[in-house]
Amino acid sequence: MAPKKKDAVQDELQDGPVEEEEPGPGKVVFNFSAEGVKNLPGELQTLLGFSGFCKEFRTGPSAEPSAWEFTKDSVIRLQNQDLYNDVVERPLVISISDAGAENALIGSAEISLVPLLHDATEVALDLELNLVPEYYARWWKDDEADDPKKKDKKDKAATEVPKEKEPLFEGDAPPSTVLAVTVKVEALVGPEEDRDCWTILTLATEGIFALPESLCSLGVVSPDDFQAHPITYTASLLGESFGEGSLTKAPE
Repeated sequence: MAPKKKDAVQDELQDGPVEEEEPGPGKVVFNFSAEGVKNLPGELQTLLGFSGFCKEFRTGPSAEPSAWEFTKDSVIRLQNQDLYNDVVERPLVISISDAGAENALIGSAEISLVPLLHDATEVALDLELNLVPEYYARWWKDDEADDPKKKDKKDKAATEVPKEKEPLFEGDAPPSTVLAVTVKVEALVGPEEDRDCWTILTLATEGIFALPESLCSLGVVSPDDFQAHPITYTASLLGESFGEGSLTKAPE
């Protein structure tokens, strides 16, 4: 039986904040690099993905646990309040995928870029990747390769040790899969006037309640169906927008 084809939608690149095409005054260039990954669960052809803080981009595949070809190694952003917010709110998500299995995700981790605001021009980490269950399970010998009758025992949790299988590592648990990653900027990203006196204020809202009945009933024909309500709403606090919201039934 031929393997089932992967849904193309699942492999679409994620969108992200607006980026600039060229460097220049009033802009910040974030440079990304990766030296190599240690302790992969087997010999794999891999590629890296960068997302979250930026529009997703990927390296070319490599049969070695290093030497990925970066088709893009930097992100350019306008130096403004939107950038400062994104540095705080959007960690850089780094993923490693199996290029030999239609870019199936092997594992991922996040990096906070907050130090680049006022403390450092470089963030360099040995990043421990969280492996997905299917690849974490590769740290144990696959008995199904020798005995097809054992295919009814799958989907082990990522942290569950399959005791009935022979481990392919020494010790009580598999070694951590670690990726060496560096993010650099030429100068501190945050406003110079805030360098010695700044903080992070996080705002959140659970909703806006008890709106006037005359407003809530517009276009509504059923107390459980608000799709015909013609108004969308926005809210802001201290000059920060919470984005658009829509009328919905309050939780009981």
